[in-house]
Amino acid sequence: MEDPYSFCEICRINHTSGKKHSFSSKHTARLKTILKKFGSKISDSKKKLLNPVISKASSELSAVNVWCYMCSVEVKRHVADHHAIIMDAGLLEHLATSEHAKKVHQFFWENRLSKEQKKNYLVNEEGLDSFKEALKNALACYENEEETQLKKQAMKIKAIECTQTNVVNQKEDDLQITTQSEQQVWTTCNRISTHCLLYTFEYNF
Repeated sequence: MEDPYSFCEICRINHTSGKKHSFSSKHTARLKTILKKFGSKISDSKKKLLNPVISKASSELSAVNVWCYMCSVEVKRHVADHHAIIMDAGLLEHLATSEHAKKVHQFFWENRLSKEQKKNYLVNEEGLDSFKEALKNALACYENEEETQLKKQAMKIKAIECTQTNVVNQKEDDLQITTQSEQQVWTTCNRISTHCLLYTFEYNF
């Protein structure tokens, strides 16, 4: 016996309405919200196709996932290693796969969506190639910038160390001057005491 229930990935419910469910007000409202939300993330990602963005490694950014409503899978939004993160590279790669393209076609057919909107949820091969080419230059610039920053930090640390060394040397010089001054005062006091004793001796005798 055929199961009368069907599960809707969009509404996350079981129903017995068959194909009519796709036209229900609840489904269309939910679908509109999903397409707007997912479409916004895709639009932001596509802006980086010709202008890749590279950021410093971050555990928070590395853990960011995006739910693909067409494929019903979680996708890593960014590509990361221990040193840097290529923003949105994971999502862009997913959008360019043939499997995703098939799922988008099926999703649009099941939900009676306009075919003209499909391109908004896909990245073609040429677009991904352009991204990879632009990424080479972006990575080179990032590495140069990182090297420059490291040199600046090294110079800053060296300057601080020199300042600390000068302060220590100055303290040692001040200590030496103070010691010499104390010795001079002590010698002067001794001389004064000797003169006083001599005066007293001559006065009394």
